Amino acid sequence: MATEPVEWGKMPAYKQVAARLRQRIKDQNMQAGAALPSLGEIQESHGVSVTVARLAIKELKNEGLVTVVPGKGNLVADPKAANKGERFEQAMQLIGTLVERVDNLTERLAAVEAQVAQPDPSAARGPQSGRRGQR
Repeated sequence: MATEPVEWGKMPAYKQVAARLRQRIKDQNMQAGAALPSLGEIQESHGVSVTVARLAIKELKNEGLVTVVPGKGNLVADPKAANKGERFEQAMQLIGTLVERVDNLTERLAAVEAQVAQPDPSAARGPQSGRRGQR
């Protein structure tokens, strides 16, 4: 029997379960490496399918709160490691933005260089004095 059944229809069940697990980690001040309930325990306590339980754990893993260790289960992640992963993601996004800007500037520079490289037909004739044919 489910001790904390999800409320069907309000928000996706996996998000409700993830929110409850997140709150449990915070309220119980769980340390890095502490075990979370197994998928079976999550199913039983929340009255959900194994798919919902997996999605909830996946969401917490994507947030950097949980790490999945084969043979050990779902563990509270080291916040320092999660922070490093977050900073790495931010750095990668910034690098992507910089690459786009450099590509844009390269295209613009090529266009300017092409304009400068074209000879100006009026410059080739020399200064015009307004009198034709006189030397």
